[in-house]
Amino acid sequence: MPKPTVPLKPVSRPVGGAALRLAIAMALSAGLVAVAIGVAGVVSGGAWSGTVTRSLVIAGIALLGAALMVVTLHLYRARTELAQRRAEIEDMSSVDALTGVANRRAFERELERNVRPGADLALLLVDLDNLKSINDSVGHSIGDEVLRGTAARIQGCLRTTDIVSRLSGDEFAVLLPRAGDRDDVEVIARRIVEAVQQPYPADVLSCTISASAGVAMMEGDAAPGELLRNADVALTCAKREGKCRYVIYRAEVHSSEVERIDFERDLRIALEQDQFV
Repeated sequence: MPKPTVPLKPVSRPVGGAALRLAIAMALSAGLVAVAIGVAGVVSGGAWSGTVTRSLVIAGIALLGAALMVVTLHLYRARTELAQRRAEIEDMSSVDALTGVANRRAFERELERNVRPGADLALLLVDLDNLKSINDSVGHSIGDEVLRGTAARIQGCLRTTDIVSRLSGDEFAVLLPRAGDRDDVEVIARRIVEAVQQPYPADVLSCTISASAGVAMMEGDAAPGELLRNADVALTCAKREGKCRYVIYRAEVHSSEVERIDFERDLRIALEQDQFV
């Protein structure tokens, strides 16, 4: 489950970084010079070919080895910091900055990963019923507090395997990878609807807020888009039936929704063509 985002830490700069690089360069140079002098003494066969020559070669090799070891440790530390920074950036790209739950990108990734034929999976779409009126009457800062509170309340209704995401505005998605049977899913949906409408402290919000939920359970070899559409159809029905409730998708629910859309289209055409008498 995605964790709440944290601000990126600045990349740490080791104290005395320039001095360290200079010391490494000097050690490498000294080592190379010592080895070169020693090799030259051996080749020339002069006075430098004895104990002094061997000492210079050994000292040069030691300096080169020490410098290379420091360089290796320095590179390892840089790679570790880079990996940590990439992990932090990945966390930020998967977390909703306002609520701390997963964002749409993370939700779509989890949906694709979990949808497969025969999967024990359910999807809930949760939409706040009157957030716009709260934003218009008491301000967006209070609306943001409500969104954060809603995310926390939904999270409190879930199991450790479940995932909550904020898709956009006032719409959340809940993925149940181990859904269980229909009764188990209904229990979670009911808990969410009831938890969201619990009163907030008076200093946060003087009015109550409610939520509607649409539930779709994995059937057959449904694709991710189909599962999402079914949950959205159920959510639309829940809102039309009076809000503050949940509806579980059924085939007849979809047929009813299609018929309603067709009827509205026919009415609009009739009005445009002056067909009423």
